[in-house]
Amino acid sequence: MTVESAKTLHNARAPISRLLPDALPHVFAILSFIEPQMDLSRAAVGYRRLSDQEQRRKALGWIRVTHVCTAWRESALCEPRLWSHVTPWTSRKWAAAMVARSKASPLTFIANLGEESDKWLKLAAEVLGPKHLSRLRYFMICAGPSLVSKPQLLPTFSGPASVLDSLEIHSPYGGRSAVVPPSMLDVPLPALRRFVLRGWFLSSWSAPFLQNLTDLRLSLSVWDMRSLEKMPTFPELLQIVARSPMLSILTLENILGHEDVSLPADFVPVVLSHLTELTLVGPALTVTCFLQAVDIPTTTSVSVTSIGELEEQTPLIALQTPRFTTGPPLRTLLLGSDLTKPVLVLQAWDSEAPSPHSQLCIPRPRLSFRVDLPRRLPEDVHIAAWKSLMFLFCTRLRAKALDTLTFGGDLLTRLNADDLRELFVSRHIGLSGLTRLAIIDGDMTVIFPLLTERAPDDQDGGPLVLPLLRYLDMQRSATKVPDVKPLMVMLQDRCQRGLPIRSLMLRMPCTERAWVKMMESSVEELCVRMDENPVGAYLGY
Repeated sequence: MTVESAKTLHNARAPISRLLPDALPHVFAILSFIEPQMDLSRAAVGYRRLSDQEQRRKALGWIRVTHVCTAWRESALCEPRLWSHVTPWTSRKWAAAMVARSKASPLTFIANLGEESDKWLKLAAEVLGPKHLSRLRYFMICAGPSLVSKPQLLPTFSGPASVLDSLEIHSPYGGRSAVVPPSMLDVPLPALRRFVLRGWFLSSWSAPFLQNLTDLRLSLSVWDMRSLEKMPTFPELLQIVARSPMLSILTLENILGHEDVSLPADFVPVVLSHLTELTLVGPALTVTCFLQAVDIPTTTSVSVTSIGELEEQTPLIALQTPRFTTGPPLRTLLLGSDLTKPVLVLQAWDSEAPSPHSQLCIPRPRLSFRVDLPRRLPEDVHIAAWKSLMFLFCTRLRAKALDTLTFGGDLLTRLNADDLRELFVSRHIGLSGLTRLAIIDGDMTVIFPLLTERAPDDQDGGPLVLPLLRYLDMQRSATKVPDVKPLMVMLQDRCQRGLPIRSLMLRMPCTERAWVKMMESSVEELCVRMDENPVGAYLGY
């Protein structure tokens, strides 16, 4: 008996070898998603703190199981689906080997044509060739600058792709977009249900494959909106949508141009009864017109980023907010601003949404507005416009079961106590039943006096402005250390009135431990994150 035969016999008697032969491929398949194989150069960048040996180990990923024993290697090589998911993390050599080993299994091919483009182009052309095209199920390419400048080099389909159900063409680089060559997509794609086009124009926006889709995402940069001759017209977009009545996800990002559009009086809206997610980015007037042109369910999650003057933004918000008069009641609001640019953010959920910095998965808002007003406006006019749109949003929602409110960005810095009092007390908005309040950045001290203030119509020591408030989250608010005292006064005052804050979450410097001890007597559940910041430092993110 040879040494190799003895080792094989020894391995066969190991307890793990008692697994059924069909079980190993399932285990390997799970491991292939947890630890994908990658190119050594990528591993060297991603794991640069590790030794060379550890980097090579990370680069191998799940392939390491084929080095354990002969039986495991043969089990992996005999399972085509383990090799059917080719990603750009893989080196070109490994990608070619995976395509060959996947045999007749449905193939997923994702290629980044920005690096080693010549080699990857040849492999992509092979995948789109007659040998593998009949089993290609998912195809995605990210084109680099060289291909954007020479789009004729893009690989083309050699014939009908009978099982291709998802196609993505991306250009992740900045600058102007190019036109996808007509020859690339001039083939029947009968099974196509998902089409994503990011950073590219189509030569024809009435192509036959733009029909019977369930997921359509078209995205361009703001600079591309100037290329009016390449962009689809408003009627062409409506025609594309009408040809896919089963759409569940629709994204139009900078596709709705600045053209002057209007709907005829006898126009019949396009019915999209299966739509669950709608994302629109563009000029406020065009976005408003598109929303008037489609009939979507009240349960559809709508996200709008609009650009325009106040008088153009107002009809847009007024058009969408009444959708909440039916369906599940609103539970959560977020009123804030973008942390990187002066954009007003208004969001509403029909469920309790976790904090944006929570470890939990944040559900998509049922309604989301990102309002971008002209930057040339004076500061006071800009703030007045924000207040007007915020109150319009809250008033038209008619929320009666709202229990959570989050202030984000620097919105609190732009609001004063009178604005907040009107927001909380107004019977047309419905914030009096709030039980949870979260503050993310901004000046939170403007809100402390309101949490101990009585309602204006109260004459006999009745309820406070927010009588049901029980949970206060300020662990991500940029509050200075001197502001801790007003917080303590507010907590003690509410406790004495019999309406205490049950749960408080905040971040404090380690030097303020004495305040923490005092707060424990006024709060049932206190969660404090202590920072090694000096006195006077910001309690930021």
